Amino acid sequence: MKAALVLLLSVCMVARDTTHIRMERLLPFSVMIAGGVVMTQLAQQRQYWKVPAPFTVNTGDDYRYAANADKFGHGFAAYAITVGISQGLWWSGVDTTVGIWIAAAVALTNQTIVEYRDATHVARDGSSVPYLGWSWGDMLANMVGALLPVAQHYYRADSRFIEQLRYKFSLHSAGNVERGYFQSILDDYESQYHWLCFPLGAVLGGEQSWWKDAFGIGLGHSVRGTVGTGGA
Repeated sequence: MKAALVLLLSVCMVARDTTHIRMERLLPFSVMIAGGVVMTQLAQQRQYWKVPAPFTVNTGDDYRYAANADKFGHGFAAYAITVGISQGLWWSGVDTTVGIWIAAAVALTNQTIVEYRDATHVARDGSSVPYLGWSWGDMLANMVGALLPVAQHYYRADSRFIEQLRYKFSLHSAGNVERGYFQSILDDYESQYHWLCFPLGAVLGGEQSWWKDAFGIGLGHSVRGTVGTGGA
């Protein structure tokens, strides 16, 4: 509830004009977002952050781990949170510029908490090695993901490409969950795909037409051979 109150007060303090804000929408939306943050943190607490450990920075395999699939995941999470919250704030009558910055701030705060807890906990009872350690690469991905919607907000009138660029995520089982390597497909990087997508019209320019909007280009990233190799 405290997190919902912080979000609600942030909107009211930052917004220059609150006359169009619909509190009957903003209040339940703030509660929903706060509840979602708390639930995801508790879920990760049970699954990953078992025992407290001294703060550790990952200076070893940070940029080799899982062929950077985790970096794409961090970026997508920050992007999705920013887009989702900004849309909800717009629905609640909040100014779009105010909403996009508040959404990005919430996304970065959430992702920073996740990173900090990765750096201060061990994954399993009896282990003396911190779970992952603080990753500057993860934080860079978090910032890129959170600020991409901000850039789209400011440059949408100048660049159709930036406006229509989308960061997407999909799952297709690689069979590792079925073979018992993971409990959830969300833990299996080999089953995860991250995409940067844009319609042809955003690239080709010119007059709009149905075929330019019907077809698009997607640049994807996934990994193989990470199971049992430490993610290298």
